[in-house]
Amino acid sequence: MSAGSGDGGTTHVVGWLAGAASIDRGMRTPGESWWAAELPTDEQAKGLVTLPISPDVVLAHEALATPGLISRLGDGFGWDPKDLAYARLAQREHTSRVLSVLDPTKETLLVSGHYHFRHSERAALERLSDGEVVSLPVRQEILDRERTPGSLAVLDLTGETPRLEDVPA
Repeated sequence: MSAGSGDGGTTHVVGWLAGAASIDRGMRTPGESWWAAELPTDEQAKGLVTLPISPDVVLAHEALATPGLISRLGDGFGWDPKDLAYARLAQREHTSRVLSVLDPTKETLLVSGHYHFRHSERAALERLSDGEVVSLPVRQEILDRERTPGSLAVLDLTGETPRLEDVPA
């Protein structure tokens, strides 16, 4: 967790969570190009989950399972069904971990890059809290693969609301 002070004394809390599931793991060699430890463990995610205050920004390799992203990913583009199931389950677990710490009274910016295409989406995701369904406003920004337009951005924490601004190619 880190915090930055923007103009006017605004402080933003930034959390991060590494790791993501390789949808192509069946094509990789264990110990050379794929590692079972690619997913964050509960212990590794604990730093995000136990933040004393809800983050304004979450930086992660994996993206949240938002409606627009799920629609865009479609039927899995012909990936091996076992690898696809593994990746989708890991994404749902990641989404659940992140949603568990978000503040429903403010939109949280989530920045990731796992899918190697530029994707912007605002969504309201839901979690259970004390037996009640709580709606959580999120803005998800997925960056494109390296050396392509949409792969670089600047995180601006100087105002009331954190902003992500693309760097022109």
